[in-house]
Amino acid sequence: MVLSGGFAVVDRQQRRLHDRVIALGFADLAGHLTARCQQHTNLAQLASELATTVVARRLLDHAGLTPPPRRLSSSHQRRRATDQHLAARAAQLGFASLHAYLADRMTRQGWPLTQIASELGINEDTVRDRLDRHRLRRTRQSAPKPVSLSGRASAEIE
Repeated sequence: MVLSGGFAVVDRQQRRLHDRVIALGFADLAGHLTARCQQHTNLAQLASELATTVVARRLLDHAGLTPPPRRLSSSHQRRRATDQHLAARAAQLGFASLHAYLADRMTRQGWPLTQIASELGINEDTVRDRLDRHRLRRTRQSAPKPVSLSGRASAEIE
């Protein structure tokens, strides 16, 4: 027996993957991986389609393909959009960054959360969240002491 043109040894797992991509309508595994990467299919979905527990990233690396970027959750996308809006608003107000704005308004000016939220056009909870994210301390706004008719604070009168 004489072999010409070469051959490749295909193990059971490679054969199963090949059969799976044929069933999915692709000519070969490389074609399937390329198409799904171009469609930004995540690695978990790719492994599910191939009905394998083999790490899909290894298959992509072997094929010389870059895995698609991770998709952001909808809450992360909303937070990112809000951050961009807030950074733009801070710039409109003359600040280099949202951090600089928050530091000025909260720590230097001592503004209450309601006033900051109003100026930025957002909810107070969002202001609290961004202060925490920027590791800025919130100052407690103390209520002014009631003043009696004699001009002394009511706490001093017995």
